[in-house]
Amino acid sequence: MGRFARLRAAGVGFVVDLAAQPVPVVVHWGRDLGELDESGLAALAFVGEPAVLNNSVDVPRRCSVWPTEFEGWAGTPALEGHRGGIATTPRPRLVDHTLADNRLELVLDDEITGLRVTLVYTMDSSGVLSARATLVASEDYEVASVSTLLPLPSRAV
Repeated sequence: MGRFARLRAAGVGFVVDLAAQPVPVVVHWGRDLGELDESGLAALAFVGEPAVLNNSVDVPRRCSVWPTEFEGWAGTPALEGHRGGIATTPRPRLVDHTLADNRLELVLDDEITGLRVTLVYTMDSSGVLSARATLVASEDYEVASVSTLLPLPSRAV
């Protein structure tokens, strides 16, 4: 398997950069871009890189599959919670992934929170994308909220 994972159906495409660190990044979700090889997908990831904003962190803000404050995300985080008042800022990293039958499963481990997060993206034959998150804790962890977040361009086609 290469650097990118793709789901495609009914004229809709979803592309995830598995090599983005520390967590994979959604490169594209919208109209199917057709057949693209690894170099074409790499070019897509490169040109889709957002600008560094003024009065912001020194790297472009990209929407990962599990956005957190640790990666400079200023929007709603994917997870809000704590373990006894500590471990409030998750630092997940990709440890495994599978892609089969228009279904992408990403497994993230977080040593700070003691959580294993499994994200599953499925695209049905009509091009509808569904996302599901499952959390498993190695010890007690109080979850205030869990959100599956996806980037939406300013103009969705």
